[in-house]
Parts: sequence; C-alpha cells; structure tokens
Amino acid sequence: MVSHRPRLSPIPIAILITVAAVFAVGPVGAQDGTTIGIGFGPIASYPEEFSGGGCDASNVGFNLGARRGMTSSVALEASIAWTGSVSTSCAADALSRPAPLDGETYRRTTLPDPISGETFWATRVGAVVTPWQLGGVTPLVRLSAGRLWSKELWTWTWGAGVRYAFGRQGIVVEFDRWNLGYDAVAETWVYREAAFDELQLRETVERRPRPWFVRVGWELTVGR
Repeated sequence: MVSHRPRLSPIPIAILITVAAVFAVGPVGAQDGTTIGIGFGPIASYPEEFSGGGCDASNVGFNLGARRGMTSSVALEASIAWTGSVSTSCAADALSRPAPLDGETYRRTTLPDPISGETFWATRVGAVVTPWQLGGVTPLVRLSAGRLWSKELWTWTWGAGVRYAFGRQGIVVEFDRWNLGYDAVAETWVYREAAFDELQLRETVERRPRPWFVRVGWELTVGR
C-alpha cells in the first residue's frame, strides 16, 4: 500500500510564531492597509511525477494573494496558486513500445492517484517580513504553509523578493521554494512471455521534490 500521509513540518509554524512575537511590539506604519497582488512566472525543478505521461512541459504558475500589515515590518498573508504547462511535447505512448525479452527485468513505480497530472492548485497562509525600506525599494522575506488540494499534499514554502513601489502600487520580483513530500512504491519485475510476470522486489521510495516558483507581479495597497 502506498503511504500518503500529510507531511506538514512543525518547524515553519514555529518560525512564524517566533517572527510574529519578535515584531509584535513594533509600531504600525510601513505596512498599513491591505495589499492585493497577482504574479505569474516559470516553475523550475517541477516534480517529474506531476508531469507524467512521457511528456516534456514548460511549467508556469499564477499566484493571487492578499496581506495585511500587523506591524511596521510584518504582514500576514493568504494566497492561492495554480500551476500548469504552456507547451508540451510527448514521446511515443508506452503501449507502442516493444515488450522486453523473456527473462528481462523492468521497473514499475506506483504513485497515489492524485499525484499524477500536470496541474495543481494550492492555498497558503504565512508571514511576510520587510526588514527595511530604501526609497521606493523594499525587500520581502516570506514563510508560509499550506495545502495542494488537487494533489492532497501539505507543503511549506519560503521565499524572498523585491518590491518597487510607485504610490500605492508596486511591481514585485520574487521567488518561492516549495517543500513537498510523498511516498511511491517501486517494483522490480521479470517479464515472462508465456506466463505471468514475476515480482522480484517491492520497496517504498520517498519523494521529496523542491520546486522553485519565480514570478513577476503587480500589487495595490488599499485602505488603512
């Protein structure tokens, strides 16, 4: 049986609580109001199991988020992300490939049903820290936790970026590192032309992909 347990580490939650406590005494100022933003960009190191089907894809992501300043340096943020592919080329279907010779070994990997498929959508909550502001340029450091609903996976992410402000609007260049975890079952079989194939080995293999989400976005701050 494939193990498919949530793997939400307590470490990012502890960090979020610590960061919030450290900055809680700071005055409200630089992050007054609610900031709404959208971003779009490529995804690197996309999990191979998410692509599947022998296809090569250029993966991209879209992010919609909102954050509310709690202190001069910390804001709480909620976001929703979607990923997909913009172009795909596929190799010959596995059914058209010749069968192995009698007595040859081959490997087969079984994944939890929701894992396969090029797209996913996810929601996250976390904290955004702006350690300083120099003119209209502000660095951003982000830590969040959430769930890939279509993959039935928990995740935690960290990232950073830079915001170029003009009035209450801003252009943001940023990245996130997603930390995922799930198990697969790898089997080794011996092909038999005139009989049932023979199972030689079955083992559980840990998958720990770490995709990067790089994006450019636009933000608008509203309210006070």
